[in-house]
Amino acid sequence: MGSVAPYGYKKSETVKNKLEIDKTTAYVVEEIFNLYSIGYGFQKISTYLDKKKIPPPSKYLNQKNYISAWNPKSIRAILINEAYIGNTVQNKCISISYKIKKRKPKNESEYIRVENTHEAIISKKVFYQVQDIIKKKRTTSSTRHDFLFKGLIFCHNCGRKSRVCFRGIKKKTGYIDCSLARGKEKKCPPQNYNYDKFEDRVLNVIREVCKIYADKKTLKAIYENYKNNYVCVIKKEEKNMKEIDSRVEVLTKKIDKIYFDNLNGVITDLDYIRYSKGLAEEKEELLKRKMDIQKKINSIKTPDVKNDNADKIIEEFMLLKKPTRKLLYELIEKIEIAENKTIYIYFSFSELNLINERL
Repeated sequence: MGSVAPYGYKKSETVKNKLEIDKTTAYVVEEIFNLYSIGYGFQKISTYLDKKKIPPPSKYLNQKNYISAWNPKSIRAILINEAYIGNTVQNKCISISYKIKKRKPKNESEYIRVENTHEAIISKKVFYQVQDIIKKKRTTSSTRHDFLFKGLIFCHNCGRKSRVCFRGIKKKTGYIDCSLARGKEKKCPPQNYNYDKFEDRVLNVIREVCKIYADKKTLKAIYENYKNNYVCVIKKEEKNMKEIDSRVEVLTKKIDKIYFDNLNGVITDLDYIRYSKGLAEEKEELLKRKMDIQKKINSIKTPDVKNDNADKIIEEFMLLKKPTRKLLYELIEKIEIAENKTIYIYFSFSELNLINERL
């Protein structure tokens, strides 16, 4: 237990180390999750709560040097905190060295997680929907402009999230580009894709795919035709996973070596921090890629034909002239743009990906 209960909870007066819902603030937590799920950003939620004159956590608890206004970082911290679904999570950080007070975050797989230790404020369904939105909205640079496919557009060449730059006298025309396509090095080819044309084109493809999905007989025929081809895809992806495992093993040995070099005084603390940071970041990125590949393999082996959620999402999408961003986050995993303005759409459901390949 920490010294202070998470915002929305209070420490039980009768049971030691037990959290109870604080009814005076729990509704605020619910409102934060609801606002984010319908498209509000961290800053917009902060402004909304300030206008409603709801005191932020530090002010509510009357802490020393409290902040009088809501902070976007506080909003994000609430949205990713598993305490709100009734879980207790510990062992998130580790000391860099006994000589240094700084701590570094651990990989999520190393967390100690105990489920259902107290009453939840947020349902698991809502919580994980929000986590998915946060993941997809994480961009390489901030922008004051808003657009439908924000957080879903990636560069096919480098895998980084693409940016949308607004140009013209009134800066109303958006162009999609990779940040690595600019500067001296120019590691990626320029995309320079007009955003409005991109949006129309992608929405038309999604509608066409969803229309075919609605015809279950056609869907079954497509799956039978493409099923055998996916054996080759699985073998290729499994080979990629083995290569990732080999690289991760090399990085782990390097991290261990510089740790002991630091303990023995071979390298300074600052050098250790600098070296280990780069190695740890590469390792983390590789583990994420491995998880993505495993998800792809699982979706091929076990297609989502039984997924009722897909039916509901697609039905809602087909009824709307222009879908909401929340709906697109549920429907689309990511969209990549390659050279010559080639678009690759990756759906969240394997059946839709099968149809897309056929088209």
